[in-house]
Amino acid sequence: MTVTNMRQGTCPACGSQEVYCLKAIKRQFMVELGYWGAEDIPSKVLVCVECGRCERYLQLTDKHKKKIRDEAARVQG
Repeated sequence: MTVTNMRQGTCPACGSQEVYCLKAIKRQFMVELGYWGAEDIPSKVLVCVECGRCERYLQLTDKHKKKIRDEAARVQG
C-alpha cells in the first residue's frame, strides 16, 4: 500500500508510525463567511514526531463547504 497521507497512521515523508493527532488551537484557521466577518473552523493536526511533518484537516460543516464551493477557486489537476 502506498502511503499518501498521515491519516493512514504512517508518515509519507519518512515512513515512521510515530504519528499523533492534536486538536488545533483556535484562531489558527479562519474562513470569511460574507458580510458578517469570519468564523473559526475546527481542525485536527497530524504530526510525525520523527521528521516533523504535519497535516491539517478541517472539520467542515455543510455551511463551510457551500461557502468554499461558491467563492473559492477550484484547483485543476
